[in-house]
Amino acid sequence: MATIAESLYDWIRIANEARERIDLPVGTIEEAIATLQSAFGDTYLGSLIPSDQDHSKRIVTARDDRPLAYWLSGPGLDSSVVQLVETAVIIRSFLSDPCLPKKIERIKNDTFWPTFYELAMAFRVKRSLHGTGSLALAPEIEENNGDFIVDIDGGRLLCECARISRTPFAEEGIRITQDIFDYVAGKIRTYARPCCVKIRVNAELKRADFNRSEERRVGKEGRSRWS
Repeated sequence: MATIAESLYDWIRIANEARERIDLPVGTIEEAIATLQSAFGDTYLGSLIPSDQDHSKRIVTARDDRPLAYWLSGPGLDSSVVQLVETAVIIRSFLSDPCLPKKIERIKNDTFWPTFYELAMAFRVKRSLHGTGSLALAPEIEENNGDFIVDIDGGRLLCECARISRTPFAEEGIRITQDIFDYVAGKIRTYARPCCVKIRVNAELKRADFNRSEERRVGKEGRSRWS
């Protein structure tokens, strides 16, 4: 079984091939791994890298709750390298922040995306200050009202982040609703007076149901045209 150092070396070697394809500066991969080692520790990173070293023949399955494991399983994928480097750049800007370790613990406990979103927003605000203020991560305590704190112009701002996510089923419902809206809007476009249309559904919207309704409408129009 490969050691952690050997696994990381192998990952860096393959990732550097992707780095050349996407034209990242030399040393970017090594710096990113060094940052993640500093933040997460070798043991945790080693647990995410596959035990066998033949990454090129590995079939990688994406998991939304553990993206670090996915990115470290596919160093030959350009997207994995870009996302891992971006994560490292964001984390690097907070390595001296005493509150970062608690954020890292949240990531280790499979809450990557909410925590990454907080860090990414803090990173962007921090860069936008341009020396006119300071930013610090907020402590992970029960009574805390913010994810990071901005001190600027003699005042203090508590900033709270929220990431709104939708399941694929919710996204489908939104798309169907928009399709229905477009269909109704097209039907009443020629009306001379303003009108309000209310649609009530007694069950979950499904694409198949909407398609069948559309097929019945087209069928009726075809039959009336030929009768």
